Amino acid sequence: MKQIIGIFLFLSCFWPANLLATNIDQVLIITDIGPYKLEHPFVTSDGLVIGGGEPKSSQEGNGAEGFYSAYTVGYDGGDNLAGPDIEIRIYDSPQWMLRDLESDLKEYQDGVATVTDTSAITKIIDNNPVIKMRAGGGVYRWISGNKAIFIEYHDLQLEYPIPMEVISAYLAKYPSTLPATYQIRHPDREKQFIREEFERLITVAGRWVDLIQADDPEKREKLKSAATNLMNFAKYRKVYFSSMLGSLLGGSMDEDINLLQTAHMGPDLETIVRTKLTEYQEWWASHENDSISFP
Repeated sequence: MKQIIGIFLFLSCFWPANLLATNIDQVLIITDIGPYKLEHPFVTSDGLVIGGGEPKSSQEGNGAEGFYSAYTVGYDGGDNLAGPDIEIRIYDSPQWMLRDLESDLKEYQDGVATVTDTSAITKIIDNNPVIKMRAGGGVYRWISGNKAIFIEYHDLQLEYPIPMEVISAYLAKYPSTLPATYQIRHPDREKQFIREEFERLITVAGRWVDLIQADDPEKREKLKSAATNLMNFAKYRKVYFSSMLGSLLGGSMDEDINLLQTAHMGPDLETIVRTKLTEYQEWWASHENDSISFP
């Protein structure tokens, strides 16, 4: 995450205007924190340049999945401390914030999320539930309202102390709103994550289709994005429902995956996408409450 503070601004007609208005110094702590020295140059809302350099801004996401503004800063720990990097994401919708917090801590099978890495745990820090992971350093992350906070530092030899001053400072600024009972590796949460992935994939596929306008010059690109989400939906269905529904679906799961994977190369992309979208929406409506078993 080490990068100049930023928000690299890619304007899009889909982006909510409210995400463009937040000032960097309202989001980040732009002073030293104990022994940790502010590392990157930035410009405050008053136009004051600290450390030189050009201010930059970034937003992530797309018209179908939603958006967040990303603000980053680093702190230098010198020779005796590991310097942590901070990323604050401000979301236009909280719908999949928790998913973003957890997704890269999962183990994957052919692109399909399974269980959470065993090194990830939920820890209470300053009376706040926080996700913690020790792997070549430390990862700490949590949600606070419509913001997600990511703190990471590198310490391959595990020789430096945890940068608690920085973690505590950001928890004071952004108290965790993760539920008090939240446990990232609890079986119920693991299963709920998978259900949310099914829901996200089918929802985003539908949104891409809905974004298509008459004589849309980006129509094919939007259909490709929809096809990718539908293909991933088919992969999840194969992993989590093949044992239960294999006799009913026959070889259709592999056929669907192959069809959606290659659809962008043929002339029937729109027909395939619209047909499979309707089919999968109906299927998910009938099966979203079925039991889930991990492979």
